[in-house]
Amino acid sequence: MLRSKSLEEMVYDNAEVYEDAFSWKIIEDPTFGKYIVGGEMAGSRAYVSEDDAGKSVITLELNVDHNDQRYFFDFTSKDSFFNDNTEEIRNRTIDSIVFSDTFNIENQGAISPT
Repeated sequence: MLRSKSLEEMVYDNAEVYEDAFSWKIIEDPTFGKYIVGGEMAGSRAYVSEDDAGKSVITLELNVDHNDQRYFFDFTSKDSFFNDNTEEIRNRTIDSIVFSDTFNIENQGAISPT
């Protein structure tokens, strides 16, 4: 797959584009490697936007490269993903993501990518 930017470059470089193009307000500096998704380091950004009714919505966007594919995961909340009440749920969900090519049928669990 051809990509114009690495995942890490994309995460850092696109923050201002998101704010300008979509009227999103970045609320956490973009990071790379803070979250691990399916055994891969993820790029992340968190922003506030408005839903159709004009109410604030907080989104944590995770971007992951795995086997020459780019995956996007969004966690959206009307409150926040940066408090104790939602952090545990978010982290359990992230920890449960396993890419099918790293799943070991015999042991019913994830194996380390090679």
